[in-house]
Amino acid sequence: MRRRPSTSSFAMGGWQPTTETGFILMCRSTGRIGAKTNSRRRCRLWFRTVQARSADRSSLSGSAQRGIDRSRLIATTNSRGAAMEHARDLRTVRRFLAIVFIISAFACGLSAQTFQASVTVIVRDPSGAVVPNVQVIATEIATGTKYTAVTNEAGIYRFPALPPAQYNLSAALQGFKTFEQGPITLQVQQALELNITLEPGQVSERVTVTAAPPPLETESATVGQVVTTRSILSLPLNIRDPIALIGLTPGVTFGPNFGNGGGNDVGRNFFKSDFNVGGGRSGSQEILIDGSPNTTPDINRGIINPPVDSVQEFKVQANSYDAQFGRTSGGVLNIVTKPGTNDYHGVAYDFERHSIWDGNNFFNNRSGRPSPSFARHQFGADLGGPIRKNKWFAFGDYEGLRQGYPSSVISTVPTALQGQGNFSRTIASNGQLITIYDPSMLTVLPDGSRQRSPFPDNIIPTNRFDTVAAKTIGFFPAPNLPGDAVTGQNNYIFTAKSITNSDKYDLRTDANFTDNTRMFVRYSRQQD
Repeated sequence: MRRRPSTSSFAMGGWQPTTETGFILMCRSTGRIGAKTNSRRRCRLWFRTVQARSADRSSLSGSAQRGIDRSRLIATTNSRGAAMEHARDLRTVRRFLAIVFIISAFACGLSAQTFQASVTVIVRDPSGAVVPNVQVIATEIATGTKYTAVTNEAGIYRFPALPPAQYNLSAALQGFKTFEQGPITLQVQQALELNITLEPGQVSERVTVTAAPPPLETESATVGQVVTTRSILSLPLNIRDPIALIGLTPGVTFGPNFGNGGGNDVGRNFFKSDFNVGGGRSGSQEILIDGSPNTTPDINRGIINPPVDSVQEFKVQANSYDAQFGRTSGGVLNIVTKPGTNDYHGVAYDFERHSIWDGNNFFNNRSGRPSPSFARHQFGADLGGPIRKNKWFAFGDYEGLRQGYPSSVISTVPTALQGQGNFSRTIASNGQLITIYDPSMLTVLPDGSRQRSPFPDNIIPTNRFDTVAAKTIGFFPAPNLPGDAVTGQNNYIFTAKSITNSDKYDLRTDANFTDNTRMFVRYSRQQD
């Protein structure tokens, strides 16, 4: 007999049943359908035993003198057996939760490596010999987070996963002067190699390098380009779409459905990812935010489009990317969001656009119609800072969009004659009259076929009008265009307003538990 599906609820930090329902669910998860009633009864009996355990024990010690019924002893024995069974179930659940937590933590560690940078440090003395056991410290300037390591026997140590940011690097060993270099800017998915030369002297003496030529990246064959924070914040973006800056990367072309950069239509995120990298298909890109996939499961298009002020930088990798990037035969777009730092920083903004500053379009000018009303309100704010200095940081943002833009449409409406039932001037594109037949007149031809007769002069008498049709014809507007010279079609132009309301926000927190244990969590949501 098949088992029932298990049902449970727990909070972070542990699982602890607090009501009788919790015990019942535990029994259901391990019991069979036929044992449902017995399992529930055992759980209830165990729960009551816990509440009055001391009283039961004292009463049992004198049971022979007070003549307690034998059935009570049996019930107590059954309750203890149920308690032992529940204890085994509880241990099983705890083991299961521990395994899930370990697997989840390991999986998160793997995915986080797809956007972090790496630094390989090689330490030598003035003679060129490698220096082992050197303490190397990489300090993130914005947060004060320290990453400490010791070089191996070959004088090498590799920081495999450093968040993109600016760092100060120091190297110290007894008998040598302390070496310091910074700021060193690490970009998304950058593999950097640094060669350090330690000079003999006291550790208290310092050799500081504040300016150095950009090191050549020799650790990776990846071909790509990083769009930095400066470009994202400085370049004009009419609809504040950071993905639009992907066009700065060589080899990237926009598809026909890419969001209109600056026009009336803001486009959906689905269409904003319609771009091609190195000739690949637009649906073959891999789009990542902080190392997590940000694509739809059907055709691999973008989901979340973060606000401009919350994007730290992004990198477009055209080809020869590492094996860790999968699910793509095109390019990789790797977006990194801003974290909180040791300093409070924030921004509030409101961008307005109105039709009073826009020119009229060609079709409205041709028809003598004024410029239609258009308004766009794009507003938001972000704030980041420390919850606990050097340990716990937070960053959040919100952006709202309220837009109503017009759309001119050319259509066809009935003419004045057609509204009166007169179709004597209703001509097809081939120049022939479109005949209107009388549905009540049916003639049987000699060959047995049937044929309806047309209305005289192609005019429907008013007494033959349908009541509903006669009422409906009054709701059609009069033509305001001459229409086609032959058919008279496309004789009406009108402007409708399309409403676009969008709200999106991101919440991110970074925590440094110890020098070797760090974590960040981000939650993003967009609602249109």
